[in-house]
Amino acid sequence: MTGNTTGERHGQLASGPIPRRLACLALAGFLSLIGPADVLAFDCPAPRQPNIPKSEEPAINLDKHKKQLRAYAANGYEQDVKLVLDDALAYVTKRADKVQHPAVVLDIDETSLSNLKSLLDSDFSNISRGLCSKVPFTCDLAERIVLARAKPIEPTVKLVDTLQAKHIAVFFITGRRDSERSTTIRSLHRAGFDDWTGLRMRPDDDKAASVVPYKSGERAKIESGKKPYTILATIGDQQSDLDGGHAECTFKVPNPFYFIE
Repeated sequence: MTGNTTGERHGQLASGPIPRRLACLALAGFLSLIGPADVLAFDCPAPRQPNIPKSEEPAINLDKHKKQLRAYAANGYEQDVKLVLDDALAYVTKRADKVQHPAVVLDIDETSLSNLKSLLDSDFSNISRGLCSKVPFTCDLAERIVLARAKPIEPTVKLVDTLQAKHIAVFFITGRRDSERSTTIRSLHRAGFDDWTGLRMRPDDDKAASVVPYKSGERAKIESGKKPYTILATIGDQQSDLDGGHAECTFKVPNPFYFIE
C-alpha cells in the first residue's frame, strides 16, 4: 500500500509541472501572435472626475449648493462632458477595426439631450406631475420630455457624427417610456441626431425600482441579435446607465444636478 501510494505521489509530482510548463509556453506563443494591442483590449480609460467649483463657504447649505451648480453649469460642465467623450472616442477608434459590427450605446437625457435650462428655470426642482408652465418650483422631468424642450449636448452630437462617419453603429437606450417615443424621436432629430441604428425605450409597464435590469438587458439583446454587435462603449450620466455589463468599457459624463437609480 505504501509503495503504491508513494509511486502515485511521485507520478503526480513528476507529471504535474510538465503540463503546466507546456501550458505556459502555449500561452506565451499565443500572446506573441495576437500582439499587445489585443492583450490590452479592455484597458479602459480611468474615469474622470467633474471639475465642480468649490463652494464659497466650508459649511454648505442648499442655496450654496445651487449656486455652486449654477457656476459649474455656466463654466466647466460642457468641457467636462467633452473630455469624457474624447476618452470614449479614442478607445472606440482604437478597437473598432478589431471587432465585427462595432457599436456604441448612449443614454439620452443629460448625455445626448440637455434639460439644464429647464432645471435652472425651476431652481433644480422636480415636482412629480408638476407643470413646467408654472415655474419656478413645479416642473416635472416627464413634463419636460413631453414639451420637447431639451437642447442638444454639442460634444455628443459631434461624437455621434464621428462614429457614424467611421461606420460604427449608434444605439440609444433611454429610461424614457415607450409612450414618449414620438416626442423623443422628434427631439433627437431636432438636436441633430439622425440615422442611428436603434432606439430602445423602457416599457410603460416596467415598474422596477432600478433601470439597470432593463438597460443591461437591452445591451444584451444588441449583442445577441440577428446581427450581433460588439458594444465597445456605453455612455451615460447615471451609474445605472452603465451597470450590468454588456459593454467593453463604460464612460460616465458628469451630472451633479439630479440622480436616478
